[in-house]
Amino acid sequence: MSLRFSAFAAVAAVVVPAAAEARGAIIDSSALDGLALAQLRHLAEDARRVDPEPFDEIARLAMAMPAMDAQKRGRIAPVARSLKNLGPEALPALLSAIALHGESGEGWTPTARVAWQAGLLEAVGELADGRAVAVLDAVLAKRPADYLVMRAAVVARAWLGDAAGTAQLVTLASVEGPHRTAALAGIGYTRRVEAAKVLAEAAAESMNVERSLAVIEALSDVGNAWVWPLITDVRRADEAPIRHLAASALVDLHLRLGGDLGRRAANALLVVADDTTPAVIEAARARGGDRAALEALSRRVEKNPLRTR
Repeated sequence: MSLRFSAFAAVAAVVVPAAAEARGAIIDSSALDGLALAQLRHLAEDARRVDPEPFDEIARLAMAMPAMDAQKRGRIAPVARSLKNLGPEALPALLSAIALHGESGEGWTPTARVAWQAGLLEAVGELADGRAVAVLDAVLAKRPADYLVMRAAVVARAWLGDAAGTAQLVTLASVEGPHRTAALAGIGYTRRVEAAKVLAEAAAESMNVERSLAVIEALSDVGNAWVWPLITDVRRADEAPIRHLAASALVDLHLRLGGDLGRRAANALLVVADDTTPAVIEAARARGGDRAALEALSRRVEKNPLRTR
């Protein structure tokens, strides 16, 4: 056997997945292509060799999940907090738990399984590490049935803020279907103008309460005045149009929805704190919008401590 053929065989042995599929908490290893699977296995094996503690801690948390679920006070147990506290060095262990060797939740209650899956995705998302792309894309391709898990997957992918990921999420958020509301709810974390546009378009549609809340929250996320000063990459050039789109959509939602949803839209508008908001309100007044509602909104905007001018 030639040296060249031996080298090729060695690479193929790494890239081609083993016959037996590994099972993670959300997807199986078969959801990844050969190269992505080989890279993930290599990442996880190297990380475990250097420091097995994150892997062991995730296993301990998984064992505790049924008890945490039994003692929960809200809809799901707050395991995400503990997973996030593991820090950036836990990324390989988190990805391994999602796609390779993770507690599947068989025998758990549905709420325990949702808490675990969403928690893993939330912890990965906040790390905003490009090494997670293949796993997150595979999760999104699976289209998790539970709203919280799907939203967590969208948010995790959105945190990376890359053009390819944004395009994928825009498609999910634009096409009507069972996952559209979850996609709309999480897409604001991309802080991309394409996301702001799809949210503004959705805001103009007739929406039920669940979708209205999702869009309001996402508009607040995409235009968040606290976050934009921390963004230093190419997205910063689109800050002005993004925040203006968010402000315009939120003023319209405030007027159209009224009641509790209208108040939520007004609160989100204060989070966006865009400098063009007074002009947006004036334009709504010129179109014949509710003068009393717009006057009250204008007073709130004027007193907003986040306002720069």
